[in-house]
Amino acid sequence: MNATYLAWIEKLIDTAHELKLSFDAFGSIISIEPDAAGQLTLSNPFNYSLEPSPVSPTDAPPYHLLAGTIRKTWETGRGKDSGEPIFVAPGIMAGVYHNHLEAVLKTNLVATLSFDS
Repeated sequence: MNATYLAWIEKLIDTAHELKLSFDAFGSIISIEPDAAGQLTLSNPFNYSLEPSPVSPTDAPPYHLLAGTIRKTWETGRGKDSGEPIFVAPGIMAGVYHNHLEAVLKTNLVATLSFDS
């Protein structure tokens, strides 16, 4: 089981016990309550990857290429007349994940490209 799954289990196991719920998480039985009031089940129904993307190194050639391209674009564009420097730093889009974007794109593209016969 991966770290994200384990984190969810750790957050919910005490609550499940307090509410007398048997607890099944991601296909594994976590706890069985005698005379259970119900069942708490965690699953990943759409098979989205719940692990974050790996951290890319900033000392690698692809990062230097991207950073250089951003700097040069700035220096020859809007930054040319302003004289302001640009700082390129790695970042992450929190709360956005590939499968969500893919689903949004597919939905919108399919809706946009639908043709009546």
